[in-house]
Amino acid sequence: LAAGVAALVAPRPSPHRAAWDGAKGPPTQDRAVRLRYAVVGPAAGGAPAVEKGRAGEPVPAAASLQFEIDAARPVRAALVRVGADGAAEAFWSDGVGPGPSAVTIGGRPAAYPLRGLAGPQRFVLVASDGAVDAERAMRVAEALARPSRGGADPEWPAGLSLDMVEVEVR
Repeated sequence: LAAGVAALVAPRPSPHRAAWDGAKGPPTQDRAVRLRYAVVGPAAGGAPAVEKGRAGEPVPAAASLQFEIDAARPVRAALVRVGADGAAEAFWSDGVGPGPSAVTIGGRPAAYPLRGLAGPQRFVLVASDGAVDAERAMRVAEALARPSRGGADPEWPAGLSLDMVEVEVR
């Protein structure tokens, strides 16, 4: 009798509410890719100085950026730079496997030179399970990098995974 009463009064999850998974806040967009960078600068003594890139820190115009893509699964990816004037430049595209991958050209690590650039520079990673068209990647990057008006985020493009880093070139 006691077990029957306990079963009747025990709290039950509502069929209309999702179970709590322990995460705070609303669900977020699943990102299949992450973009990281290192600052490669001239150094005395021959070897270039390499420092982990940190958001918000200024970067000297004499430096270059070396990018790393961390993918959850194999993807086709493109990197696009959106300059201070809002113009986009697609400068790299290739496939990457799961896990961290350095951006390479011809099998060698590549670095993007900042010489001649000034102000905020946004580097946008656009990735997809299928091919990534350079024109679409540039349109998406321009929309993502554009300053938000009214606090609304740009619509997440279907079938794409995105990430962005911004540096202030001085």
